[in-house]
Amino acid sequence: MPGNEWKKASRKWRTTLEEAVEKPLKFAFQRIANGNAIKSFVADFHDEKGGNLTPEDYRALKWTAFTLYVGGSDTGVSTMTAFFLAMTLFPTVQSKAREEIDRVIGTGRLPTFSDRESLPYVNAVVTEAWRWHPALPTGVAHTTMTEDFVDGYYIPKGAIVTPNVWWFMHDPAVYPDPSVFNPSRFLGSNPAPDPTKHVFGYGRRQCSGRYFADSLVWIHIAQCLAVFDISKALDEDGREIEPTVQFLPGLISRTEEFKATVKPRSHQHEALIRQLQEQNPWDKSNADELQEIVI
Repeated sequence: MPGNEWKKASRKWRTTLEEAVEKPLKFAFQRIANGNAIKSFVADFHDEKGGNLTPEDYRALKWTAFTLYVGGSDTGVSTMTAFFLAMTLFPTVQSKAREEIDRVIGTGRLPTFSDRESLPYVNAVVTEAWRWHPALPTGVAHTTMTEDFVDGYYIPKGAIVTPNVWWFMHDPAVYPDPSVFNPSRFLGSNPAPDPTKHVFGYGRRQCSGRYFADSLVWIHIAQCLAVFDISKALDEDGREIEPTVQFLPGLISRTEEFKATVKPRSHQHEALIRQLQEQNPWDKSNADELQEIVI
């Protein structure tokens, strides 16, 4: 029947979603059964229940674990990648953030969480990063507990509701020039609405990993802005390569592959990076390749 293709798509998406939720959980249970489980949310919950999970326990565990994984880990990676893309396209933003960091904390150390309240523009950069490219463009699906009417539309009990987070974040009536990466929209006496009220989900319990993800992204962005110069990559003739702004579809949306040049701002900033590597001896894979990195 014409116009019913969405039903086929829904069945396909449901299968994909269930596979994404079930596979990691079964992997964790397999490790528990084999006696080689590492400490994790799933392992701790399993131990608390003595290994005796009711069907309701299993359902709650798999969706909570999935939300923690999606909200706290993969979404952060997606947002950070989009941030690097934005910095190549909007160099003025990078300059303003860098000026604030240098003015507030100097150039002799990296920003820390204790500096967050003193860096309003950097905070705005992080907020804009969440808005500019929401990692979960359709959010996380919810099921209605009771029937309801919304703007004249009947929503039956048990219906699966998928929010259009991407549109909420790119509605020009709310965020003028939504394709422009503009942190200043969140500053001043009349700031734009906070996008984290949407990008981290809805309900009494927003995405469980939101605080972890927000902190992770903030410290990464602040420290990258402090020490790196992010710019467009150059071709063999030394001409700038204009990156394509294209976001891939999926439950977690990522940027299409692009090239950018990332290098330390100075020898002093390179020293700060090396100090950080010394504090993390398990990650020295690029210790001798700091002069210029192309991603």
